[in-house]
Amino acid sequence: MNLSNQTIGKVVQWLGWFSVAHSLWTYGAALLDANSDASIRAYAWLIAIEGIFFLGAGLLVVWLGRRIARPAQVPEPVQAENRGAE
Repeated sequence: MNLSNQTIGKVVQWLGWFSVAHSLWTYGAALLDANSDASIRAYAWLIAIEGIFFLGAGLLVVWLGRRIARPAQVPEPVQAENRGAE
């Protein structure tokens, strides 16, 4: 099985977007639940911070997938300068 970097990068991107969507769904529901219950309302900001952390991690995975999928840039060969002539 021969997978190219572009294919691997796309898979990593999709996993990252899945993680972002899962974080939004899970922590959004948790925040709604926390705000509706007076006994745990004080901890809503902790839930929000944790959700932002996992959302950022998912976006980092998306960025990494884009970096993997990007074709490599071949550097231009450096030409030797003529050091003998003045």
